[in-house]
Amino acid sequence: MLTVARLKRWGISYYNRTAQDAIDHMKDRQKANGGLGDYYSEKDTRVPQWMVTGDVAAVSDLVGVPVGELQGGVADPEVVARWCDDGMAPNGLMGRKFNDKPDELWDENGTRRKDEHGNDLQPRASVHALDLTVAAPKSVSLMRAMHQDPTTEKIFNAAHNIAMQKQFDYIGKHAGWTRVYNKLTGKVELEHLPGLVGVAYQHETSREGDPHLHTHLIVPMRQARADGKLVTIDTKSLYHEAKAAGMIYQAVLRRELARYGFEWEHVGEHNGMAELAGVTKETIKAYSKRATRLRQWATEQLKVMEDSPTARQLAAAQRATRPQKPESLSWEALKEQWRNDPRGFKLDRAAWDKARTEREAEERKNRRRGGIDRRKLADMAAHIPKADFTRADMVELMAAHWSINGDGDVLEEIENAVDQVALRRTKPREAHNREGNEKYTIDLIVAEEHSIFEMVDREDPRAAITMKDHELEGLGEDQATAISEIARSPQLVQVMQAPAGAGKTHSLKALRQGAHRFNKDVYVLADTGQAVDNAIHDQAADHGYTVAKALGLIEEHELKFTHKSVVLLDEASMVGTADLHKLISALTAASAKLVMVGDQYQLAPVLARGGMFAQLTADLPWAQQLKEVWRFKDDKEKKASLQVRNGKDQKLKDAVHWYRNNDRLAIGDPVAMAEDVYTAYLADRQARKDSLIICDTREMADSLNRRIHTAMRGGAPAVKVARDQSVSVGDLILTRNSDVSIDVELPDGAKADQVRNGNRWTVVGIDTDRGLLHAVRGGNDIESGDGARATFTREYAEKHITLGYATTVHSAQGITVDSCHSLMGVRATRSLAYVAMTRGRWSNKAYMYEKFQGELDHEHTSPTGTDDIHIMRRGSSRSAAAAFYTLLVTNDDWPTTMHAAAAKTEPEQLPARFASLVREHAERVQARKERYAQWRSVNRGSERGRTRGTIERGHGQAHDDAGIDL
Repeated sequence: MLTVARLKRWGISYYNRTAQDAIDHMKDRQKANGGLGDYYSEKDTRVPQWMVTGDVAAVSDLVGVPVGELQGGVADPEVVARWCDDGMAPNGLMGRKFNDKPDELWDENGTRRKDEHGNDLQPRASVHALDLTVAAPKSVSLMRAMHQDPTTEKIFNAAHNIAMQKQFDYIGKHAGWTRVYNKLTGKVELEHLPGLVGVAYQHETSREGDPHLHTHLIVPMRQARADGKLVTIDTKSLYHEAKAAGMIYQAVLRRELARYGFEWEHVGEHNGMAELAGVTKETIKAYSKRATRLRQWATEQLKVMEDSPTARQLAAAQRATRPQKPESLSWEALKEQWRNDPRGFKLDRAAWDKARTEREAEERKNRRRGGIDRRKLADMAAHIPKADFTRADMVELMAAHWSINGDGDVLEEIENAVDQVALRRTKPREAHNREGNEKYTIDLIVAEEHSIFEMVDREDPRAAITMKDHELEGLGEDQATAISEIARSPQLVQVMQAPAGAGKTHSLKALRQGAHRFNKDVYVLADTGQAVDNAIHDQAADHGYTVAKALGLIEEHELKFTHKSVVLLDEASMVGTADLHKLISALTAASAKLVMVGDQYQLAPVLARGGMFAQLTADLPWAQQLKEVWRFKDDKEKKASLQVRNGKDQKLKDAVHWYRNNDRLAIGDPVAMAEDVYTAYLADRQARKDSLIICDTREMADSLNRRIHTAMRGGAPAVKVARDQSVSVGDLILTRNSDVSIDVELPDGAKADQVRNGNRWTVVGIDTDRGLLHAVRGGNDIESGDGARATFTREYAEKHITLGYATTVHSAQGITVDSCHSLMGVRATRSLAYVAMTRGRWSNKAYMYEKFQGELDHEHTSPTGTDDIHIMRRGSSRSAAAAFYTLLVTNDDWPTTMHAAAAKTEPEQLPARFASLVREHAERVQARKERYAQWRSVNRGSERGRTRGTIERGHGQAHDDAGIDL
């Protein structure tokens, strides 16, 4: 979308040099064709241009650039270089001097110096400018470059420039701040600048030389203040608004091109981008090849070397002979090259017609209701994935959903829409606070949470179940107590929270026995089909559905519950508040008992509001918590895992210390860490261990899967599956889509559970002619799995099957293995680290890495070594421990409800309405505690577990810790 990079001194030289090289190449072409080539032409797209936002006339006077030039005029590279490198505006105005003193990063032996934590010493030189880079969707780049009509090219150029300007206008309004010390208050306050000036360098190619329209907007760090002084931009404000600004660019671009009859596909839910309708997916994919270090390593096209003088000399020699990059070619030469490319450019008229029909239907609907009304805006706002958010968060959401129909100013429309739907939850910011300090919510969220708090108090005497001693046999004391309390309570909404490996499946199996004695049916619902299958397989429930499936059936009146129903909601912390509200409403209305099972410290809902499970755990006095962990074979690792979960201060430090001393932490660059995980995994498989690799990105998982497949099955016959992978007999695979239509049989011929998203299989046969793939669920030293057999068609395999040696963390939640190796960036979240470090019974190790810079499509640098050589970098165990500790204490991403966020806010910062909501909720919680205390005093006679001591655990050493444990 929009990336922000920091430029140090001389950083601007690359952009000026690339622009000049392209212009020189254009002149050479003109001379070769008999034309004049001795003038500075504006015909090539790479000519740098001024861009301004804010009070243009005032900014013009302050920096000394005429208004006409500031608004798209050609920028002199030497003037730009002085402004960025020396902090000198075009009129000679100077700001505070930059700190460009070279850091002594290397010792006399050429070894990188370390800081007090053992990390590589980092340079502290000043930032001279910011590179704000925005890129058009790939289909836009392709249509502009490949279409023969020059009018089309002009339309696309104009749309891109308009969208760029609107993006910059948004940044100027919401991030155009500097910080000034106020002697009266003693605080550093924010002062809005009259405007911002940047220089736009339009580039045309990706790192692979394919069409990739993107603009580097270089904004000098020293900008003019109203009093005529050059001051420093507040970069934190800019980073906070960057994603919203990128979304504005995309929304404006879609509207501008729609004016000329171009249609659009649906906006991607993860990136806020859409592709032009009619440009085929195959064409987009063909021109989207991106060579990264990891991908080169995966295909063994990268020479990997340990750091040494010899390796550095070899890399330097190859770097010196690197060929000229495509970005240095003129625009006309690039178009000629692409239009003769054998990959071609294919269009799909039917896709364009379909998109047009959908747009026209939306346009008619908007006309009938007189445009986009408040109700429509509220429906859009309801998709916000946070209950407590900033204004920039809502801008991102609105921009992603904004209509391409209309003639108005998209930026103005979105700003007005946000003002209409967002409720300020905090008082207006003070002068020393940034815009991101102001928090908002919406009416729907307030009402939704309030409704849940009312429903959870409902009770029905028929919901009570009295557990028998024999049903509790084999449970630990905390498990038996929790199940007894949940069972005997008349409260319809129950909560059980437990850490990873606490034996929740085993406990719920006992509850099912008690429910059957009362002639009740037990259902399990979960966010993933894998969790549902595991619960059914381990006899924790009679019937099972995913949450999405259950809600659909409830809405269609095809799934009905009664007071004879007990519903287990597994992985409850991953269920969004909106879905949770629907479930609680349906179940309490039917007097069914709902038991929510989960862990608030594990993964949060994906693209949905979360935090309600944690809220109810804290609010409901009858909520139960399991504390004993059974999964780990080492008691010390069990203790350490609980501190990773939610430990603080010295206890957390002790846990990190244990991981370090037991060689469970490593750090280095991505390729070095991938190489180490690859080696460790192959050793595990050689030892016949059930081993798993967890990654924080798909690219990392894909790279390891490809490399391991080559090592274990290379050269064997294979069939193609999803993500450009191939599988052979003996490969471990994952199914990525639930499909009830595929026949699945147990070894005895009986019908087995359906194919689910997240199932692990072992390939036992392939048909390369027909693309068929025969597999067994589990197998190959995998303890989980029922041994059921299935045959997958070419169509299913190519869309929904991937290699399963490495997987992302969301696919791994719920899996238990012998040994787990986790690859995560140093900025990964604490919940990701906790899930990753609790999958293995015998061993869990974290391999942390700092992501490479310079590998995005718009970047043209080689991160380490050259394009063919990689010099691996690894840190010490001390630096790995420091990075892991920092990750745990700074990257908490646990979602919260609006009420929880408001309760943590200082009372004086709350508007009256929200202060009242906080008081009302606190009173409700207190009244609930008092009612529960009274109930317990009357019902003490039926308590179990607290006075009978520890029940002998029949499962002991072989505790069943698979199933729906999180």
